[in-house]
Amino acid sequence: MLKLISKHDCCGCTACASICPKGCIAMTADSEGFYYPEINENLCINCGLCEKVCPLLHKPDKHSILNVYGAKNIDDSVRFTSSSGGMFTLFAMDVLNKGGVVFGAAFDGSLQVCHTGISTIQELEKLRGSKYVQSDAADAIGNAVSLLKRDIPVLF
Repeated sequence: MLKLISKHDCCGCTACASICPKGCIAMTADSEGFYYPEINENLCINCGLCEKVCPLLHKPDKHSILNVYGAKNIDDSVRFTSSSGGMFTLFAMDVLNKGGVVFGAAFDGSLQVCHTGISTIQELEKLRGSKYVQSDAADAIGNAVSLLKRDIPVLF
């Protein structure tokens, strides 16, 4: 079972809640509105999947940086409406042109930020730009895993 000593041990990515086979992990907002896992211990079967998937419990080993590259989209209209130098748009268009799905942060109808999947270039605009708030990615993670299992390209 996932044991967090403090909120600083959690980035709120929702991976644990997404992978739980019993649905016993709920992401609950604290007093500042940030979401953290809350585990129903009565439903937990101690499978360990939540711990296995946690990016803060399993940080990659430190290694030396081999190379660093910089890039920007040469299309000014894309670059000026983007926050990644327009590179996200290029990567996303490649995946979409291959019949894939692109996941990113977007505002919903209530102006809440959630990760959502798109499958057309016309929808790309809603994923552009930084949102600077925590995004609810719970449904998106499960959907991305399902697509990958069917060999559908995914950019997350």
